Amino acid sequence: MTRQGLPEPELLDWLRLINCENVGPATFHALLERFGSAGRALDCLPELAARAGRKRLRLCLPREAEAMLDAAEKAGARFIAISD
Repeated sequence: MTRQGLPEPELLDWLRLINCENVGPATFHALLERFGSAGRALDCLPELAARAGRKRLRLCLPREAEAMLDAAEKAGARFIAISD
């Protein structure tokens, strides 16, 4: 299937970010706006959580995002980002 929209590495970062613990739609968009990319937000998220008093934060792993993307492709679906 031919994909349009976000390049796959960036899409995987988006999937990882939105699936991190305590990251909902509003936080996701605020992080994108603040850091400019999901990858950069993922890099900064543990420090932000620590400053907020959270000792542990569960991040969505790359393999989990890859599995989501694979499952969508197998089902004939695709993710559509707000920027698409």
